Amino acid sequence: PVGIFYDFFLGWTLDLAQEVGVPGIVFYSSGALLVSIFVDIWKNFEAYRDLGFVEFNGLPKSPRLVREHLPSVFQKYKEGDPDWEIVRNGLIANGRSFGSIFNTFEALESEYLGFLKEMGHERVYSIGPVNLVGGPGRIGKPNVDDDANESVFTWLDKCPNESVLYVAF
Repeated sequence: PVGIFYDFFLGWTLDLAQEVGVPGIVFYSSGALLVSIFVDIWKNFEAYRDLGFVEFNGLPKSPRLVREHLPSVFQKYKEGDPDWEIVRNGLIANGRSFGSIFNTFEALESEYLGFLKEMGHERVYSIGPVNLVGGPGRIGKPNVDDDANESVFTWLDKCPNESVLYVAF
């Protein structure tokens, strides 16, 4: 493969990409604000662990959240539990990826995309919004573009066998 794109909950995939010798690029189905909070939470875990109200002073606009509104992965995390350590380590590993792709757009989250660039590297891209809504009258129906699907299959058909890896959550 020439690279591995992976879902942000599968941070261990970065180790696979490095083992194979290709770039690992993480895709975040969420926006940059949530990922900025993830980065800060794991960086300052001990300071936030027992707080009922968290102020993220290092983030743009210093968001403030009550504990119940923090990401559930933080609320449910059990230190020392091997399953939870895999989740935590995977989320932390994403910061070492070759690049990050977000389901957002610059006009909406430029401050948080910029923050994430400062925290890791310049290869932070927004490609959103990515969704399945096809416009008026199509709410809840897949946005099926046969030409786009065909071009993906044409590209895949040109790739050598076992040279493309798709990892999804």
